[in-house]
Amino acid sequence: MGEPVAFFAGKQASQTGIGLNQDIMFDAIKLNLGNGFRSVHSNFVAPRAGAYLFSATVLTHITPVEIRAAITVNNVTVARIFGHASSGRHDQGSHTVIVHLQAWDEVCVRNIDLENRVIFGELFSSFGGVLLFDI
Repeated sequence: MGEPVAFFAGKQASQTGIGLNQDIMFDAIKLNLGNGFRSVHSNFVAPRAGAYLFSATVLTHITPVEIRAAITVNNVTVARIFGHASSGRHDQGSHTVIVHLQAWDEVCVRNIDLENRVIFGELFSSFGGVLLFDI
């Protein structure tokens, strides 16, 4: 058993003009044990093989009203996240997954299906993960 691996990053700044298949950036790193979270790309790179739990939450902006995001492993969608604002209100979508990763596998939260999206900041949107056990 190696050192603990866990991270949590929030989104302080809102992100506008998010393109199709563009990664969502999480700029407020609160925890990064094991240094698996890479702030430059806002992705997680597994330092070793194991079962990992990941959770992501995104808050839509009022305009455009809809966001479709995904938690991806090596560019393959594992879970989809949906939010649809209405009546001048934001909407928040989230998902939690448990996946088996090999060392160097990459996990990120990505905008899918729609172009020119907006994700609200102020720490309403976040991405986190933890190594549950080595495999």
